[in-house]
Amino acid sequence: LAVGLYMIAGVPGLPSPGPAAAEQRRVAEEAVLVGQLRESLAAMDPATDRARQGYVLLGNVEEARGNDAAAAAAWRIALQGRFDPTLAARAAEATVRAEGGVSPGSAALFRRALAAAAPDAPWRSAVEQRLAEPQIPGG
Repeated sequence: LAVGLYMIAGVPGLPSPGPAAAEQRRVAEEAVLVGQLRESLAAMDPATDRARQGYVLLGNVEEARGNDAAAAAAWRIALQGRFDPTLAARAAEATVRAEGGVSPGSAALFRRALAAAAPDAPWRSAVEQRLAEPQIPGG
């Protein structure tokens, strides 16, 4: 029966969907989920803890997807609800990666993170090194 169906409808030259097709499908599904998360967050009061957690999650997802500008933007919104120096340092670092260098905006966020951080914060020296870099014009 299978041979008969193949003889009628089979396409021997058609390549099988490989790993590239599966990856494209995964990326498309991920984009839909990220869009749904964005829509849900847009409907929330950003000052609530639930929205803050959602924006932290969104930033984490965007960073994992390699979208540093979107990650930094999400984390900055999360910081409006409650300031966290570690999250501020992450947002500033994502901004640096997105902008190609330390800008006045990322430097200000780095400084604010340092001022609020514990003296033994593990990222303190990395932030101090970033602040020692020459600033680029912009944000």
